[in-house]
Amino acid sequence: MFLGVESVLFDTVFTTDEALVRDGLNGSKWVYSDGSEVILTEPISAIELYDNEVVEIDPETEYTIYVHQVHAGIKGSKQVFSNGEERVITAPVAAVALYKNKVEEFDFTTVEVESSDLAFGESRVIQDGIIGRRVVFFDADGKVVDSLILSAPVSRIEQRGANKQTLVLTPFETTYTTDDSKVHTGQNGTRYIYSDGREETVTEAVTAVQLYRYADESVGYKQITNENPSLAVGKANVLVKGADGSNRVYYDLNGKVVETRRLTEAVDRVVEVGTLVVEDEVIIPELPKPDLDGDKTEEVKPGAESEKSEELNPAEPEDTGSDADGKDTEESDGKESGSDVDDNESNPKTPDKIDEDTTAIPEGSNDNPVTDQGPLEPINSGIPVNAASILPATGEKGQQIWLTVGAISLLAGFGLVIQGKHNKEEN
Repeated sequence: MFLGVESVLFDTVFTTDEALVRDGLNGSKWVYSDGSEVILTEPISAIELYDNEVVEIDPETEYTIYVHQVHAGIKGSKQVFSNGEERVITAPVAAVALYKNKVEEFDFTTVEVESSDLAFGESRVIQDGIIGRRVVFFDADGKVVDSLILSAPVSRIEQRGANKQTLVLTPFETTYTTDDSKVHTGQNGTRYIYSDGREETVTEAVTAVQLYRYADESVGYKQITNENPSLAVGKANVLVKGADGSNRVYYDLNGKVVETRRLTEAVDRVVEVGTLVVEDEVIIPELPKPDLDGDKTEEVKPGAESEKSEELNPAEPEDTGSDADGKDTEESDGKESGSDVDDNESNPKTPDKIDEDTTAIPEGSNDNPVTDQGPLEPINSGIPVNAASILPATGEKGQQIWLTVGAISLLAGFGLVIQGKHNKEEN
């Protein structure tokens, strides 16, 4: 049940800013019988200043050494509130006062100058000295903080005899270098020597710089050897010719080396050597074939396994009169042939067996079918061969003899090739 309208009282807050001060305003509310309320208008709080008072602020005092800066201080004011806060109304102006000070005198200095007009040990005053005056300032603890000169002192000037001697030269020194750009001549200096032993330098001596003694030396080149697998063994090619370089060696006065400088670089000599192994070629001899007609002689080529031929020249055959003793001739030839003849003995077609069916030419006979061509020259294959076995004979059996001799020469050539390979492998 609605009972009526009641006021809502405002509260009061405090501040130190006068601009925020204001009055309060009550609000209103509806009140019901069940105790509930409905606010119609909110109350507005009142703002009031804290309790306060105005207090003076004393000025501080600053100090100076200059009189024109001195002045009195001005007090300020501030508002002190009950909550402890303060607000400055007017700031104080600091007073400026002179430091504690005193005036004191200080002595002048004496300057001595040399004069050649006076003898050594004599002196004279050409200007009297005057004492100076200054103000010294102190802080409250008596410590000197500054000083101010009131009048500067005047120095006393005295002349003293020097008796300068004749101008003397100071010899220059000499140093050494390896840098051409630093080389220059020296220059003597000058100085005065006084009678009391003192010296005065007028001009400084300039040190001379010279090059160390040097000598140019040759630097030998190296040889670089490269293998060429496409070049035969035993052959070599020079790819780059070597050239010597040169060094410049500097020595001091005692002959000790102080520096070595490279002038030109040596060029290494480059050589390539062959490593290709070339197989030996077998040369098959061409043997003459007797002409059975008596006027013409044909050459028999037992084989063409090798592209090149080498002429073999055995010793001249003995007189045909000794051919009848075929056994003696074969024995002597067998001793000279060595292992090569032993290989031929294994061949069923040896000259010894063929001679058994061959009619020997009687001693003193001129029935040689190639007499018009001159005596038959056997070919030297490096293997001793029975002379009787290579003499021509008439008929078909003579032709078979020559074919057999060619076959033997071919086998001997192959044996030499195999023996050469074996020797290379052992090496």
